[in-house]
Amino acid sequence: MSSNLPNFHIEPPIAISRSSSAGAKSRPSRHRQPSPRPPRAPRRPVRARQPQLGFEEPEPASHALALAHLASSPSMTGRHKAIRLPPLKGLRVHNPKRATENPCIAIMSSVLACWASAGFNATGCAAIENQLRRCMDGPAAAPAPANTINYHLARMQKYMTSPRKQK
Repeated sequence: MSSNLPNFHIEPPIAISRSSSAGAKSRPSRHRQPSPRPPRAPRRPVRARQPQLGFEEPEPASHALALAHLASSPSMTGRHKAIRLPPLKGLRVHNPKRATENPCIAIMSSVLACWASAGFNATGCAAIENQLRRCMDGPAAAPAPANTINYHLARMQKYMTSPRKQK
């Protein structure tokens, strides 16, 4: 049986890509391609430090350098900078001698509050009034000892280091 159909040869489809076009310049992609990175070394697992009796692991070199830097600082060696004071003719603490408050003032405040709430002739305020009378008629409290902080500041100032002028 012969057919009148022409004999066609069918080829498989050809894959065409932009880069395989011969002689044509390739256009740069608008999408940024990631740059190839070298593979990372695996990280060491983090271990909690546990106190060990009589045995210590050797520290890494970077830790030894950090300790050497700290050892050269003045706080680790025991050397401290001298205390710098402001340029004053005399040191002074403001109002070191405060007058002590009269202890009867608190009782007087209680009496006034009682009168305001209960009225002037209230019998409930009699106990507080008697306490106020005893406080006012009693001996005065001994004065507090004088504060000598300013005297001692002036006495010790010659031993302090004053600030130097910046050049």
